Amino acid sequence: MPPYVTSPTRFTRHLHPLSFRLIPTPSNYYTFSFYPATIILWNSLPANIVQAPTLDQFRQRMTKLDHSF
Repeated sequence: MPPYVTSPTRFTRHLHPLSFRLIPTPSNYYTFSFYPATIILWNSLPANIVQAPTLDQFRQRMTKLDHSF
């Protein structure tokens, strides 16, 4: 992981234990680049999916996720 991808300093009820701190971006060009966009998606996942013990269980839970945001 790059050094700027870190854990948040404060956890809120909206973050799961494996969330990452959002990277401040000065423009949309950087906002939609790989790391900032992926962190936003990762942090929006429910905790039960992120904390799946195996990759197969993670995949199963992802397929059951309602993707209508």
